[in-house]
Amino acid sequence: MEEKRKNKRTDLKVTAELSVLGTTGETKIVEADILDLSPTGIGFTCNDTLEIGEVYMTKLKIWTEETISAILKVVRCTMMGDTPVYGGIFVGMENSDILRIQVYQMFSDNEQKEVEE
Repeated sequence: MEEKRKNKRTDLKVTAELSVLGTTGETKIVEADILDLSPTGIGFTCNDTLEIGEVYMTKLKIWTEETISAILKVVRCTMMGDTPVYGGIFVGMENSDILRIQVYQMFSDNEQKEVEE
């Protein structure tokens, strides 16, 4: 399969809270399990059915126990057995949070290289 991502994804096992404001003014909140992360998006699973094109306010608890807030747009859904795996791109995120992700990836890559040696 051809890689179409703009940035390298790094495995990350954390949870996130996604909330969308519906047309009725009601906020829908769902929990997601993050599979991987890049400065431009995430891959995740979710027990709720999400629609491609939906936009969510995302609270992502990261490895430092801090929370990153970002606006996420769902852009794909594939099935892994019976489980839907979603892909989303960040359409709004603070530059400082993008830098946190990049730093995490640098340290994560170095740790993996040390384990392989």
